[in-house]
Amino acid sequence: MSERETLQVYIFMGPPGSGKGSLSALCTRELGWAQLSTGNLCRAHVTAQTDIGRQIDFSIKSGKLIPDSLISSMVEQWFIQTSALNSHMIMDGYPRTKGQANSFTTFVSQKNAKLTTVLLDVPDQEVLDRMVSRIVCDNKKCQSVYSAITDSPLAPVTPGICDRCGSTLVRRKDDQELVIRDRLVVYRTHAAELIEYYNKNSNSVIHLDARQSVERVFDQFKRSVGMKI
Repeated sequence: MSERETLQVYIFMGPPGSGKGSLSALCTRELGWAQLSTGNLCRAHVTAQTDIGRQIDFSIKSGKLIPDSLISSMVEQWFIQTSALNSHMIMDGYPRTKGQANSFTTFVSQKNAKLTTVLLDVPDQEVLDRMVSRIVCDNKKCQSVYSAITDSPLAPVTPGICDRCGSTLVRRKDDQELVIRDRLVVYRTHAAELIEYYNKNSNSVIHLDARQSVERVFDQFKRSVGMKI
């Protein structure tokens, strides 16, 4: 990447089941963009037993929340390494709190980067309907998402089998209505705080109608950022 080229950084936000992961996958596969998954990055650090990984592991085993400062440090390290080779980056699962958002906004402002928040809008009832019927590929390198509803456009070609890699499709343990409702309450609380923060700091916020198919959401996203489709 040219030193003078402006980094384009997209923060994907949306409730659980809104399609952030599916949209991110299309951006990486079709556009060649880099994607951060904080969950995957945390697991990689813990597995490799890095200094950050040991601190994350200690927090988890102690039943404590992982400190914002530790998460931010991990993300910034990833950002510096990844931005050397990529001009477009997707942040999926970060920032989650106002503290993380403040830290990251300050950080990217020093890196000649343009920050855009992409908000996937979908009603809570549709989230519930999607997630109670959600099945995912159990191949950790794939993890494609499908619907168990047979007439859904997201239903696999062969029931119980991933279209992409042929692995078994499974239901996540936390895809239960009460758990989902609790997660939605947490999301809405943090999302409202984050959007208020981004608006006050003049960060660009794009709204996408996530009730559509992921392909249509992808087209809407590309139009919103000025790309031809």
